[in-house]
Amino acid sequence: MSDAIVLSASDLRREYHMGDELVRAVRGVSLDVIRGDYVAIVGPSGCGKSTMLNLLGGIDRPSGGTVTINGARVDRMRDGEATRFRLHNIGFVFQRFYLMPALTAMENVELPMAEAKKLDGEDRLHRARELLAYVGLGSRRDHRPAQLSGGEQQRVAIARALANKPQILLADEPTGELDAKTGTDMIELLAQVNRDGTTIIVVTHDEELARAARRVVHMRDGVVVDDHRQDAQ
Repeated sequence: MSDAIVLSASDLRREYHMGDELVRAVRGVSLDVIRGDYVAIVGPSGCGKSTMLNLLGGIDRPSGGTVTINGARVDRMRDGEATRFRLHNIGFVFQRFYLMPALTAMENVELPMAEAKKLDGEDRLHRARELLAYVGLGSRRDHRPAQLSGGEQQRVAIARALANKPQILLADEPTGELDAKTGTDMIELLAQVNRDGTTIIVVTHDEELARAARRVVHMRDGVVVDDHRQDAQ
């Protein structure tokens, strides 16, 4: 694992109004993540961890502070620029999978490659096959999401997130919709993705998933209250 910083957040803040109330979801968080690290952000519901992940990935805009990924100021990007940047640099995995229901597993994995215009048709097919084999779904590549279990759908989502070879994978409660056994399998798969070189930042309530990370960041009321390394993997 390199000591090079791949992602840096400085004095990050996110505020919004809910009726007459001002909600301070993230309050001055700073975080540096080194290349190849595996970081779990944990804390009670409503503590700001999912908001923090959305800010780090450029899905949401901060009210203040900065987010820099590979030297690029994500917080300054306009919507179209941020979308292109995410497509080429960041993979996302969510709790609810968000697969395209009319597409097969193969077609779902091909989609971000087609949008990025990185590979031609044959190369896209080859990489999609490789990725589905990598996540253990080589025999299910022609199935649509409705024909797959929740764990299988999440494996497709991980393959899709890796399609454009992102340096960073952001995952929001990736085991939240899964039973215990399937969740454990998913934890092992994410650990393998990290061992193979992808930097991972995951938001989770799952204690087993947090134990698999190398670094755990505890949030409460929009601030970081603890940040430590642990023996993992």
